[in-house]
Amino acid sequence: MQNSELRDILKQIRRKKTALVGAIFFLVVIFIAILAPLISPYNPLEMHLTDSLLSPNQQYLLGTDQFGRDILSRIIYGVQISLYVGVLSALGSVGVGVFLGMTAGFYGGKVDNIVMRLVDTVMAIPLMLIAIGLLAFLGPGVDKIILVIAISTSPPFARIVRGAVLRTKSSDYVLAAKGLGLSDTRIMVRHILPNVIGPILVLGTLTLGAAIMVEAGLSFLGLGVGQATPTLGRLVSEGRDFFRVAPYLVLFSGLAIAFIIMGINLLGDGLRDILDPILKKS
Repeated sequence: MQNSELRDILKQIRRKKTALVGAIFFLVVIFIAILAPLISPYNPLEMHLTDSLLSPNQQYLLGTDQFGRDILSRIIYGVQISLYVGVLSALGSVGVGVFLGMTAGFYGGKVDNIVMRLVDTVMAIPLMLIAIGLLAFLGPGVDKIILVIAISTSPPFARIVRGAVLRTKSSDYVLAAKGLGLSDTRIMVRHILPNVIGPILVLGTLTLGAAIMVEAGLSFLGLGVGQATPTLGRLVSEGRDFFRVAPYLVLFSGLAIAFIIMGINLLGDGLRDILDPILKKS
């Protein structure tokens, strides 16, 4: 993607309301995640048993949980964990999908059949079911969650990249590159991959939202990161036992998840609408 196209995309984001709102939401999430230690009013793990289950007040803006821990602080650090897992999972998903799609499309034949049947198998199984099955085998941990989500969400990238490779590998400039003796890797990276950057960017944005949702779901089920780490999904899970006496425990954590996913999806939908005409010209 050239600099002129990037500037054009940024201008259109400012003009398109949904994309702009999504971008603002996403920037706020990034701001919260990066500055969590500075903006968090309390240590998210610090307990004040005498202040347990307090409703929102001047001291604790979003109230406290059953151990007297500040809900606002725990949500801020939960956002940090969600963004960390989501971004790395999405990047891993792009990497795995691009590698599989490039390999299948460029070499074709048996390699294509094997790779794409594997991709079809993964796509046929619900995402959450794959994640639960792999984590049951690998065990808990942030790195394992990132790996599991990256593998589970990579098939759509493989399909998109494979299609781009099949469309362009017989083009004159690709054949000329082969004639010059360039390596297969260099041809794929420099002459084929740029043609699919737009769709990868859009799908990557939407995959980020899906990864955050999967991490929240796994944490809700107790399969997320360590028990001592505050995550948004775990906050919802812990709060449901006190829903009748302290509904804010579930409400605020659930709203945080909803706003993050909504912002990312709005940005992804806006990018899709913006990039469609650019892709048609290319």
